[in-house]
Amino acid sequence: MEPTSVAVQEALYQQALLYRDGKQAEILSVEESTIQAEKIFLQLANLGHAKAAHNYASLLVKKKNYQQACIYFEKANLVQSRNNWKKLIQQGLAKKKDLFLVVGSDRDNDLVGYPPYLRKVWGDKVDLSHVHSFDGKATTMDLKESTIPNVPHIVGDAQKFDFESFYNIKHVMLERYHTSNLKSPSISLSGPEHQGNENGRYTNALGECVEQLAKAMTHDAILEIEWDPFTCHFKINSLAMVEELSNANPFNGFFQLELYMTAVITLVAEETPPDKYDRNGEAYLHICFLMNLVRLELQLLADCGASTLDQLNEKLESEVSIFMQCSMTNQMVLVDCDIDSATIKQFNKAARNKYFIDYDMRLLLHRTSVKDKRGITHTGTVHNGQTILMNSLFQHISSCVQAKIHFQKVKAYLERIGFYEVTMERKMNDHNGRKNVFMVRALKL
Repeated sequence: MEPTSVAVQEALYQQALLYRDGKQAEILSVEESTIQAEKIFLQLANLGHAKAAHNYASLLVKKKNYQQACIYFEKANLVQSRNNWKKLIQQGLAKKKDLFLVVGSDRDNDLVGYPPYLRKVWGDKVDLSHVHSFDGKATTMDLKESTIPNVPHIVGDAQKFDFESFYNIKHVMLERYHTSNLKSPSISLSGPEHQGNENGRYTNALGECVEQLAKAMTHDAILEIEWDPFTCHFKINSLAMVEELSNANPFNGFFQLELYMTAVITLVAEETPPDKYDRNGEAYLHICFLMNLVRLELQLLADCGASTLDQLNEKLESEVSIFMQCSMTNQMVLVDCDIDSATIKQFNKAARNKYFIDYDMRLLLHRTSVKDKRGITHTGTVHNGQTILMNSLFQHISSCVQAKIHFQKVKAYLERIGFYEVTMERKMNDHNGRKNVFMVRALKL
């Protein structure tokens, strides 16, 4: 029977240390004691016990079984383990490991947190476990532990991780990797270090990740990115600024909010852009361009069975109008549904009965009830302009539109850092079965 409880594993580990250090000499010989230590360390290592894996690897080194030792130093993933592993490679006692990697995956196969309409777009064959990816050779990597025990998995930050010292990367796929660290946004326009700098600073998070991976990629190694651009509009007031930001951070989707909102509102209202825009001017033409891209995304959603075009248009219009009113009036809104899990019909029904209240940050994302001047009670979850758009139809369409607009920037960037044959195709991700996603593919020079 395997020792599954933490307490039992720790007791066994302490017993193995006694065997390793020869403190059972009155019972066993040194050789017999070492064999017992190996058995326990190996058993615990295969259950995910990091210190046991490190100790087992160290015993293998003493037996000059260097390549096998590297496997268990990798399993341990402790600082000292990686130092020992690196030293073996540097001394020529072990070879680097060929790696088939999925970045941004903890193998969690639960799609409950995604809106129902997205699951329609992605299809019903999505498998995020990666047990079959790369013909079963996949190693996953994430900031979190794997949700599946005893599978190849690296816990670490791909932007900083030292792949080059340990691996020959043959094929890597970045799975809907966030192009912005929300704790350290990709564009920051405040703080003393940015004063006098109109465009702020750029943290090219996804680009930095690719550059770090590229150091360990062999010639003709394959890079794939399931690209879902993080869309940014904060304080972007011109198309020229969009161009500048996109050049600095090509994986994010920058857009000028006024023109994009105008395009969406005009499209769902089945109108032409307002007269204030010169019909031959850059802004007018850009609005028309955006309208066409949004129209294509709405049609794709309808074709996938997400909802009818009428229902999709209503949801998109509701999201935009709520955002605009909250932003312009500094109000919050009560919406009586869980906007992340609601169907499009459920959201539209709740949005028709929305109720605006004065801004109170303490209420944000809490469910509450308020009475209006007529004594009628309104109940719902409290949102502001930003949270109403999180995980929204507007956000999804924005990301898709930005992927189409900015791919040439991504292509130029990847070619500049040593990739060739850079393409993008909207297709099924062969590694996880997710349909209708943007797959960027390139080969390493």
